[in-house]
Amino acid sequence: MNTAIYLRLSNDDSANAESNSISNQRDLLSRYAAEHNYGICGEYVDDGYSGLTFKRPAFIRMIADIDAGNVDAVLVKDLSRLGRNNAMVSYYAEIFFPEHDVRLIAVNDGIDTGTGYNAMLQFKSVINEMYVRETAKKIKSAKRAMALRGERTGGPAPYGYMKRPDNKNKLIINPDTVETVRDCFRYAEQGFGLRKIGRYTHLPNTSIFHMLQNRTYVGDTVNRKYAVGRYRPTDEADRVIARGTHEAIIDEKTFLRVQEMMKPKPRAPRSVTPLFSGILICGSCGARYHSHGGNICHCGKCSVGQIQLKTVSKSILRQIESCIKSKHTLMIDIARLRRDESKLRANIKDAIESGDEDALRDCLFCRSETAKKISDAKSSLELAQRFESVSELTRETIFALIDRITIFEDGRIEIIFNAAV
Repeated sequence: MNTAIYLRLSNDDSANAESNSISNQRDLLSRYAAEHNYGICGEYVDDGYSGLTFKRPAFIRMIADIDAGNVDAVLVKDLSRLGRNNAMVSYYAEIFFPEHDVRLIAVNDGIDTGTGYNAMLQFKSVINEMYVRETAKKIKSAKRAMALRGERTGGPAPYGYMKRPDNKNKLIINPDTVETVRDCFRYAEQGFGLRKIGRYTHLPNTSIFHMLQNRTYVGDTVNRKYAVGRYRPTDEADRVIARGTHEAIIDEKTFLRVQEMMKPKPRAPRSVTPLFSGILICGSCGARYHSHGGNICHCGKCSVGQIQLKTVSKSILRQIESCIKSKHTLMIDIARLRRDESKLRANIKDAIESGDEDALRDCLFCRSETAKKISDAKSSLELAQRFESVSELTRETIFALIDRITIFEDGRIEIIFNAAV
């Protein structure tokens, strides 16, 4: 039997890192395969990937090999190694693997789908998902407590500082680099630009830019500067700032003067840009339409012709009006779908308790389809609610709502709205 062994370890498992290590998983599964005369056809390792996501390179490669018919069984240490997302684990264990005649064996959980229905699979899958979410909450709570105490919650020490040898969450001045920091602020205070400061200090412009705005240099510790999971600055109100937690390199007055000098200078007003500039596309050749005479646009590359801008505006407003009218229907549809989803959850529970594998598979599939319909309906409802605030078509409104507008030779106008408005 061609057996794939799947190994996974992430930061979620740090509490049991020794028992869950990749090498220990490999030893356990190799012994199990040898004892049962299973031939190992491949080893798939995702080291450092969360169990909540299934977009893991080795897992995706294993699924491709299953699709190709190269795998008869998948061997994991326990069900949490496959994943900690209950819906996705259920899909692979109860739909995808059986459809491809592949057995799933979770050694430590005593789960083997080749021996028939196993109610423990659903129970373990739910517990595993709850575990990782609770762990994430505890980590977030612990980091916030550290932030309120004025301790750093991660990342390297800023240039000019180093971490205290006895407490990595506290900073002390780095004598080798501190003068360069003072030079950067002094040059900025004298009106030097980033490029000129960089020439004198041999630092990259981006590093200087972030340095000059960093309150760490006045002795404060700032945590939660960026949103979790994405490199996007948080609002000032969401940041946790502890004052005077370490020795300052720059005094407060110097820092504030530099902030004032770094504020963008007001620019002279630009000429008015045509309403639909850059968003109208020719349906014949794909070229952008150009404004002509203020009220007319035409294709600059082929002979499709020209179109009145008011015609485009009327078409957009008609579609917006139609979308708003569908709001009530969408709300009714969402309520109905949620009732259906609630019934499906009850049916899934009944199927698990009765051991009806066919019914469980059907219910899981229907639940997945219903969840997708709810998501689509909610997106449409959000779009309709967004449209309600539109009182007139401005350039900002058009670019916020619309991805592109295509003009065809027969006069048709196709409007593609942004999916994430």
